[in-house]
This record gives sequence, C-alpha cells and structure tokens, in this order.
Amino acid sequence: MRLDPADFTTRIDHPYWPMRPGTVWHFVEHGDGETQRVTVTVTRRTTLIEGVEARVVHDVVRSSGRIIEDTLDWYAQDSGGSLWYLGEHTHAYDEDGTVSTEGSWRHGVDGAYAGVLLPGRPRPGCAYREEFRAGVAEDRAVILARSEAVKVPAGFFRHLLHTANTTPLEPTVLENKFYARGVGPVLEGRPLPVVLPRGPGAGRAPTLVSAS
Repeated sequence: MRLDPADFTTRIDHPYWPMRPGTVWHFVEHGDGETQRVTVTVTRRTTLIEGVEARVVHDVVRSSGRIIEDTLDWYAQDSGGSLWYLGEHTHAYDEDGTVSTEGSWRHGVDGAYAGVLLPGRPRPGCAYREEFRAGVAEDRAVILARSEAVKVPAGFFRHLLHTANTTPLEPTVLENKFYARGVGPVLEGRPLPVVLPRGPGAGRAPTLVSAS
C-alpha cells in the first residue's frame, strides 16, 4: 500500500483524538495484582515514513516507579480527517534487564503498512484495520456507538465514541475503547455485557486520570 505524502499532515485535529504538540495524557491501569501508570505525550518532533511526515508521540509505562515500556508512536492525518497510525518503536524492560522490541513495526518495512486509527467520519458499523505487520501487529476495530457515557478519575464524559477492538493474533480477546470529543481516549478494556472469552492480561482497563 502506497500513501501519498501530499495527502497527509502532522496537524492532527481529529475531534475524538486531537494531538496538539505538548498535550499530555495520564492513565492508570489496574490488573494482575499491580498498578501501572501510563504517560502519553505529543512531542514537537516529526519523522518521515515512506515520504509521509508523521507526528511522534511518546508513550511511557511505569510500574512501582520503574519504566517497563517506552514507545514512540507515529501518527498523521489525511485530507479527509482520518487519523492514521504509521507504526511504533517500542522497548519493553524486564526486571532482569532484558530489553525486547517485540511489537515494533514501521509502515513500508518488512511488509508492514499503516492503518486507520480513527476514521474522519466515524459511524456505527464502520470497520477498519488499525495496523498491519503479519504476526506482529494486526489490530482491527469496528465502531459501535457515539452515545456512550463513562465516569473515570478525570471526570464524567458523555457522547463517547465506542469501538470494539480485536486481533487475529489473540482471537479470544475483545477490547473496548472509548474516546471523548476534544480529549481523546478515556477508557480501554471494559467488557461489554457479552464478550468473547478473555485471555491472560485482558482484564486491564487503562482509565484517564488527566489530560492537559
């Protein structure tokens, strides 16, 4: 899949996930007997990926104050308003000092190609691929609703965009994501009344603590 660089911008103003440089989201995630804190920062940096200029977003996960994952994500927005995901470079740190880059991928490298993270005109029933590198990154999503409401530490949000997210790499796992207008993601992982059997670690539910 070839992308036209002229069709993309790093000025990301998607209504359900605007990425203004300097914006920071803080999430807390409970599960498997531990609490993880996630900080997501929209940097002022950009990078070229197959000619497309992409915004660099820095994602850091900490457990008990120790960094366990450090990731650079790459995003761009097309002329139709869709938010694209062009890859990630991730480092996961084990307690024994082992470092893993498993899950990393980049559009145009080793058969990987970009996907749509959020359509420009999200409508219930719209299905799309978020990313693709065979055997590494195969997330898919379908929009379920635009009328949900949830309460998280950051506040009470209405009229949320709700997506169901799956991957053939973990066929028994179903995640749900909720996005607030003008804010971005506020909750992930909460199960629907009827869900597929859930795999190890699927009980985590990152919730938004603050956004600035």
